Amino acid sequence: MKQLIFIVCFVMPFIVLGQNIENLDSIREREREDSIFWKEYQERIERITVKEICNVPFGCSYEKAETILENKYGSSTFSDRTQIVYYDKTYAGITFYKICFLFQSDGVKSYMNGCIFVLESKTILEARDNQEKLRSKLSYKYKMSEGKDKNNEIYYFGGLPPKNCKDGLLMPGFMIDIIKNNSSGYITRLYYGRYNYINEEF
Repeated sequence: MKQLIFIVCFVMPFIVLGQNIENLDSIREREREDSIFWKEYQERIERITVKEICNVPFGCSYEKAETILENKYGSSTFSDRTQIVYYDKTYAGITFYKICFLFQSDGVKSYMNGCIFVLESKTILEARDNQEKLRSKLSYKYKMSEGKDKNNEIYYFGGLPPKNCKDGLLMPGFMIDIIKNNSSGYITRLYYGRYNYINEEF
């Protein structure tokens, strides 16, 4: 009986210790797998987050954006601190009728918070062709989803914004849609933002 008690008292702690070591190894393996998963997840988020356009980082100041764009495209057609506008400029192999860089200000600093690329079309079929051209270009980098607007036209969206959008709403990084031109024809738009860089609190 004493021998049995000795065996139980002496051997059992080593059995429990062995089980604890196995449990610890299992926990460490799960932690390692979780760490790999989160690293891959963060890298993917990083890849699909919209950070800049035309070499201009979103969130940069009006002055910085103006300098970069003047070096790239020359003097703008129009600017007024809320936007910098160029006509008939080429980006990523596509010549756009209009490119508009948008800004917001908190009264002290300014931030580039959006950009719109515009292609003009005479017919809806041409507008859809332009939309497909843009969708195809962006699909190499971004996975896109689609929806339909009130006119039953398809629009595409994808990517993640660098900041929350206006009023804290989370929106995609960009959208590609078609709208009726005010005068005649149609406009295909690729637009980023507007992202919200201003934090107004009481």
